[in-house]
Amino acid sequence: MAEGRWPESLDELVPAYIDAVPLDPFDEKPLRYKVEADRIVVYSIGENEVDDGGDLERPEEGSKRAPDVGFRLMNPERRGFTLIEAEQS
Repeated sequence: MAEGRWPESLDELVPAYIDAVPLDPFDEKPLRYKVEADRIVVYSIGENEVDDGGDLERPEEGSKRAPDVGFRLMNPERRGFTLIEAEQS
């Protein structure tokens, strides 16, 4: 919010907002960060230890969990929409 935009990478938040980019507990590398058209995604590779590009929805075969673990933040103008509404517009 201070810059009026999403950061290009999580490194931009250091040291003003966080001391360091948190490490992924599965591979001990920095958490992944992805800027999409209407949101950002911060994620871990998850139990399968494969970077599935921030897939937080599609359950893996034989599992109830998505391959990656994380969260999305919608662009401010998209907040209040459901994901389906946002993807359709």
